[in-house]
Amino acid sequence: MNSNRSKRNKAISIAIFIVVSAFMVSSLPAVAQGQVTVSIDDITAEEGGSITEPIMLNGITNYGTGTINVAYNAAVVHVTDVTSGPDSDVAAWDADNIAGLVSISAWNLDGVSGDIIFANVEYTAVGSVDDTSPLNIDILTLYDISYEEIPATPDDGSFTIETGPTPAAVPLLGLPAIIALAGIMGILAITVIIKKKTKK
Repeated sequence: MNSNRSKRNKAISIAIFIVVSAFMVSSLPAVAQGQVTVSIDDITAEEGGSITEPIMLNGITNYGTGTINVAYNAAVVHVTDVTSGPDSDVAAWDADNIAGLVSISAWNLDGVSGDIIFANVEYTAVGSVDDTSPLNIDILTLYDISYEEIPATPDDGSFTIETGPTPAAVPLLGLPAIIALAGIMGILAITVIIKKKTKK
């Protein structure tokens, strides 16, 4: 009897342990479980200026290929170029600077893991100072080298146009300097007149 009761108590304890463990695992934040994020930083550029910023794949394993869109306010910023990163070759890209959308496809045929640059995007300011545009990420596809889908979460950025550097101020001449300059100019004028009379 005691033996059966002991076995039953042990089975109950094991069941409780399994349930509690499962609850603890499901309660962990997504990042703690190795969640992949696709991110763009908040960036700034001077009025009329350009800046190149990477789209990052953070915490990825065996990255193979993907297609990612970035939406933006075309009245504030245009995408003017897209280039490959060290571990991700851009296969194709298309920027619609009327709709405000760039679509980028890239890959790595050998697979790579860690924090990598998916693509480098050049943004050019077309709006006015203090204008801001979101840079909203849409992950269309993301696969590993076995063509298994990689779940990922977007981490959007923003683009802000800032004031350019203030031109250096030209120093104003004080009254003494103006008088001295006028005196020098007068001496030069007299010298020229004397030389002309001497030649005659």
